[in-house]
Order: sequence, then structure tokens, then C-alpha cells
Amino acid sequence: MLAALAAVGGLAGCNEESASTTSVPRDSTIRSEPGSTVDGATSESDPNHPPSGEAVTVGGAWVQSSILYLKSADQMGVIRFGDRQFVFVTLETDFETAPPGPAEFSIEAGESTISGATAIAGHSTHSLAPDEGNRGNQYTAEDPKGWIAFPVSDRVTPVTDATLSVAHPALSDGEFRHRVSDQIVSTLHGARPDFDVQSISVPERASVNDKLQITFQVVNNGGDGTFRAAINKSGPSYSAHSITEAIPGDETAEVHFETFLYADGALQIEMELPGEYRAYTVNVE
Repeated sequence: MLAALAAVGGLAGCNEESASTTSVPRDSTIRSEPGSTVDGATSESDPNHPPSGEAVTVGGAWVQSSILYLKSADQMGVIRFGDRQFVFVTLETDFETAPPGPAEFSIEAGESTISGATAIAGHSTHSLAPDEGNRGNQYTAEDPKGWIAFPVSDRVTPVTDATLSVAHPALSDGEFRHRVSDQIVSTLHGARPDFDVQSISVPERASVNDKLQITFQVVNNGGDGTFRAAINKSGPSYSAHSITEAIPGDETAEVHFETFLYADGALQIEMELPGEYRAYTVNVE
């Protein structure tokens, strides 16, 4: 089944460019109310009865198979591992003494313990950009309210349950423990999305003060997931854009990107896609 999708994301660069977003709802997306879905599963606590310790409150959790990140003010990239996924957990702590840092939190799954990441693939977690809607702030000891990323290897996914934990002397019994939702564990067990960019349509020429349109044809050979790509522009204008689009498993989709062209010249377009890199030149007249 061929689905026509449109997805455009932008981040300000030296010359911020406008971009619009149009999204076609996907009936096949799995939802866990009251949360929204990223890569097949999101879990959010009941706001009236949040699970909490003396000084820890857990919010939501979701899974991503890849992560967008900022290389610089004008460039974005994509982190993707073939042997792991990323569990994001939002939480808040309130301690009279120094709160625990992200690396002091861990997810226990079977015989494995996965600590909260402070860097992923050599990139500081400060540069990570979780999908919009779940982005918010990063949890730090200085600002203890936000998300923590846990890279979970495939070797721990056969387990049937997982627990978020942190030790701190101010907590009852010196430790806080919270069971990770079954839906998150189920997503880690499920088929990983496997995206293949079959074609990219980029015009060789474009007009200044007009829109540049790029079309991707993407097939997902795996399970339900989110296609993520970074588009970086340089030349007469500099800006970074991101694409995030949910594509169900075993489906092909057209993903449309557009941006406005403010200046003429040779526009360099660099794309980071799942597992590959492509570059194009568009002559803007």
C-alpha cells in the first residue's frame, strides 16, 4: 500500500528558513492513552496518581529506534544502532540535598543493568533532539525535571519485565523502583523498523522566493516505526531541518519535504538517512 505523507521540521540556523508541516494520521499507530506514540509505544502515568517515591515522580516513557541530534547550530544528524533501541523516560526529582544525575538512574532487565546515558555514539546527550511532542527538557542534576535516554541492547530484550531504579540516601530504604510498562517491554521485543530509501527526487534548478520540494520514497521492511532524517543546507542560506514520519511495517510511503528559498546561488543539500549519506546541489536562480 502506498501512503502519501508530508513531513517537514526545521531548526533555526544562521538564516532561518520557513517550513510547513502536514501530517496524515495513521490509523495503524498504537496509542496508549493519555500518551502519544513514537516508534510503536508510549507509556504515560495517570496524572492523578503518578507512581512516585519520596522525591521521585515518573512521567511517561517511549521507545525510539533512532535519534536526531544537533551537530551545530546549522546542522543535524541521525544516531542509529543496528543492535539497540532507545528508551526515553521522563521524571522529576525533589531533594533537599543534591539530586541524582542521569547516570545514577538505571533500567534493570533480567541480568542486565542499563544506566542513563550522558553520551551516545560520542555525542553528548545535551545535543539529542527526541521527537517533537516528547522533546521537553533533558534531566540533569542541575535541572532535575525532564527525559533520560537508556540505550537498550537486543541481548536484553527477551526479558518479560524491566524496572527503573535509583539509589539515594533521602529515599525510603535508600532506593526508588518503578516497573517499566509492559507496552514498552513489548515494543522492545517486537520487530524493529527497517527503512530503505528507494528514491529521492531533488530538482536541479529552483527559483528564488519560491519553495523547494523534495520527495522521498521510503519502504519499511520491518515493524511499525518512525522514519527520521536530517537535511542540512548551505550556500546562499544555512539551516538544518529534520523529518520524522511514522510508517507502518511492510508499507511504502512518499515523504514530502519543502522549504522556502530566500537567495540565489548554488545551494548545497546534505542528507543523513538511516544508514546512508547523500548530497545534492540545487541551482537557485
